[in-house]
Amino acid sequence: MTDNFLLLKRTFISIFFIVNIFYTLTAQNIFIESNNIDSYLIAEELFKKCLYNEAIFYYEKSLQNPERKNNLELQYHLAECYRFNRLFEKAEKYYQIVADSKEKEFPTSLFWLGKMLKTEEKYIEAKKQFNEFLKNNNNDKIYLDEASQELSLCDSAEKIKGIPSFINIESLGSGINKEFSSDRAILRHDTLWFIGTIAQKSKDKVYLTNGKGKYKERYFTRLFYSYLLNSGNWKEAALIEIPLNDKKTNIGSPFFDPISDKLFLTLCKTENNKEHCDIYQSNFQDNKLSTPVK
Repeated sequence: MTDNFLLLKRTFISIFFIVNIFYTLTAQNIFIESNNIDSYLIAEELFKKCLYNEAIFYYEKSLQNPERKNNLELQYHLAECYRFNRLFEKAEKYYQIVADSKEKEFPTSLFWLGKMLKTEEKYIEAKKQFNEFLKNNNNDKIYLDEASQELSLCDSAEKIKGIPSFINIESLGSGINKEFSSDRAILRHDTLWFIGTIAQKSKDKVYLTNGKGKYKERYFTRLFYSYLLNSGNWKEAALIEIPLNDKKTNIGSPFFDPISDKLFLTLCKTENNKEHCDIYQSNFQDNKLSTPVK
């Protein structure tokens, strides 16, 4: 291996041991079979079912209605949906609107506004929001304690923000970074294993009070691999076939035991509108992975 590749390997190890979750940043809008249902009611039902990705389209559509555009609950829920989908700048906009209203019904808007500003490295502005949130002792103690910690973190981050880093972060190119999200990478014997998102046609339906909707396709996370070619470029990412009992299972957080050649990973399925994840293991033999065992 070249010196550059060794440095790259150390960089990957440093970065990806920190990243222990996976997520899907993909538009999963459902198509409502009836056009007579209010978009806001659709969005609220999807929100209650924790289908935050799907709810965004209908909240945004509701905001186009002059009678809805100043609805603070709508804007707060839209901010929540953006946050859950890691669309932090968009979330900041609507948390700001709700926070500026001084409406007591949404006290955590200040807290989450601070969080969004922090993710954008706006540490001074974030501290203002956390301090404002801390003025109200009636807020939930869990949030108050975390807001105090965030103040300290913002101070530390602001101090090191201007210090030059010896780490150079570069995209691995379109052969690996596809249209949908990819993350949680590990290097094993010079092969890069990572989680990526795939689209699958679906007939799944979502039932609402006044009707139902259906998906055109659904998105799931799977395991991919690539390796560095002699040209210095990464090979086009390839899907690793893992025998799954349920094709609607999401795969996440892969980790190879360097001694036993066992692959540990999480398998997650949605039940009753909640994601349930368990740790599984799979044996890697003859370049194949066995059916994961819980």
